[in-house]
Formats: sequence, structure tokens, C-alpha cells
Amino acid sequence: MKKFRECLLLIILIQMSCVSIPKIHHDYYRPNMKTIKNDIYIEEAFETVWNRVVKNIAKSFFKINNIDKDSRIISISYTIPDYRTYIDCGRSVINITDHRNRKETFAFIDASDTNYVTVCTYEHELKHDFVVLPLKNFITRNVYLEGIANYYLAPKKDGTNIYINARLIIKVIEKIETVYFDGFGIFSHARNNTTSNMCIADTNNYCYIDYMKCCSTGKLEEFLLSFVNEQ
Repeated sequence: MKKFRECLLLIILIQMSCVSIPKIHHDYYRPNMKTIKNDIYIEEAFETVWNRVVKNIAKSFFKINNIDKDSRIISISYTIPDYRTYIDCGRSVINITDHRNRKETFAFIDASDTNYVTVCTYEHELKHDFVVLPLKNFITRNVYLEGIANYYLAPKKDGTNIYINARLIIKVIEKIETVYFDGFGIFSHARNNTTSNMCIADTNNYCYIDYMKCCSTGKLEEFLLSFVNEQ
């Protein structure tokens, strides 16, 4: 029995000599955070500015959740399809060499819908011993952005101060097909998995999803502040 096991391991090792250990190198470039302007002073009366902001929000895709004029607060929520304008999670360059020595490069913006491949190895048990075999992960990433924002409007002298704080809820869903190969580098079997991760950033604070650092680009705050002007 022992000799049989040794012969079997030898066969596997001979097979593996035709298959390379896959390699992967991931370069990640973080976003450059900047201080975002989220307040403005308008030389117009509070009543005029308040009514204009409410009207412009009501005409937009933002949903008004609460209006409290006595507290001078307007709360809104949103779901934005064109999220890449409003969030920055850096960018990635992934270089892989698979078990057949085939090389591929995947370069993408991390806060984007994208497809990429990673490589790795797994241990396969064989008669109480283990051999290292290659695998590939085929990944489809989808990114979603939603959140809430608060306006605070207050009279000041002959004008109005407007302050905004936006909260950005960033969700990343990845569908992963993991393909396992045998000692000949031939397809063995596959498994499917889905992961879902999220983080919450606000106007001047970032958050992390896995390796990604995510922050606001300032475009959302700029867009919201534009509602103080006549549309």
C-alpha cells in the first residue's frame, strides 16, 4: 500500500511538472482625497433661498425625506446610477500568469462595473497527502451608490448660509466563478460564489471596502449646492 501511494504521488508530481504555479501581482493606487467645499453664502433672504432649494430638490431625482423649517433642516435620500462621477475608490492593475504560463493584465477603476481574473492554488488530498493544484477566479463586479444628505440653511445678516453633509453608501457585489484544474492543468470542476460588501463615507471622510479606499469626489456636494440657484 505504501509503495502504491508513493507511485501515485510520483505520477502526480510528473503531471505537475507540466503545470506552472500561477502568479499574481496587484498594484492598487489609492484616490487622492481633497477637502470638499460643502457650504456657501448667498446674499438673498432666507425665505427666498429655502423655497428655491425645496422646489429644485422636488424637481430632481432626489427624494425628500423630511423638511423641518423651524430646525432649518432638509433631509434627502438618493440612488445614483452614474456613481463614478461621485465616488472614487482608486484604480487597480492586476497582472496574472496562469498555470499554462499565459499572461494577462487587467486595468480598471475600482468603483466601476468590471470583469477581471485572479489566480491561486488549492490543496488536493490524495491518500492522506496533499498536492498543490492551480485555480482561476473569474470575477464580475457591480458597484451601487445610494445615500442620504442633509441641508442646513440659516439666515445671516442680509443673506443665507447653506451647509451640506452627504453620506455615501457604497456597495460592491462580486459574482465569482472559481475553476479548479487537475495535475494536467485540465478543467476539474467549478464553484460559484457571490460576495457583497459595503462601506459608508461622508463628505470629508473616507471608508474601506476590502483593499479599496473610497471617498467622495466632491461632485455630489457641488450638485447639491447648485440647488440654491434658480434652475
